[in-house]
Amino acid sequence: MKKFLAALLALVAAFAFMACNITGLTNGEALDYDATKIKDNIEQLLSEDGFMVELAVSFADTGEESVEETIVYAQKGDVMYVSAVGKEMIVDFSDEGQAVSYLKEGDSPWIKHVDVYDETVTREMIEQNFEEYSSVIFGYFGMYSDFAGMLMEKTATTVAGRDCDKFTVSVGVLEYGIAYTFSIDKQTGMCLEWQLSADVGEEGSAALTFSCTKFETPYAIEIPTDAIDGDFDWDEESIPLPEN
Repeated sequence: MKKFLAALLALVAAFAFMACNITGLTNGEALDYDATKIKDNIEQLLSEDGFMVELAVSFADTGEESVEETIVYAQKGDVMYVSAVGKEMIVDFSDEGQAVSYLKEGDSPWIKHVDVYDETVTREMIEQNFEEYSSVIFGYFGMYSDFAGMLMEKTATTVAGRDCDKFTVSVGVLEYGIAYTFSIDKQTGMCLEWQLSADVGEEGSAALTFSCTKFETPYAIEIPTDAIDGDFDWDEESIPLPEN
């Protein structure tokens, strides 16, 4: 999938360049959202109210790749929850003296690991891990940033009960073509739905759908009370990072 997506992004970049520089290739208006401001826009949800989003993601191409995945992300203050690839994880560093992490895989019980802050493990390190992890999820919400400058048809829609601006475009040259839509939450600037289909020459064709199926706020994260003390590493083998 990575090889195909690399070719796909190159195609998108080429079409974006053409759309910006060739008069009459496409009509409409450009995206007027700034993905870098998403976290600022939802600061109250992150720190006070809490929020949860459930994302349904599917990808299929003409090669051997086919992916269907459900991702759940929640955050309130210094507590984060994420579920992906059959794993669940909670990180809680609301205690000034320690960070507590919980990991669950499939039907196995929750594993609890405590990091007491000292010279080897600091609060700053945990905060950095927390931020790096959440940035992976927020990368989904800001996917439209790579398409800034392309002119699209703009309409209104609703995704997971949220009022959104929907941007649609379809561009083709010879055997190459791409069609996609973005639905962006008007209040937060989060991309809550992305649908894409493309033909990329010899690399084949593909279809990708990313859609928010639940958006809840306020939201409280439930801390496991029956977790078993254990240990795990904060790496791609342990934590539930979404595929690609």
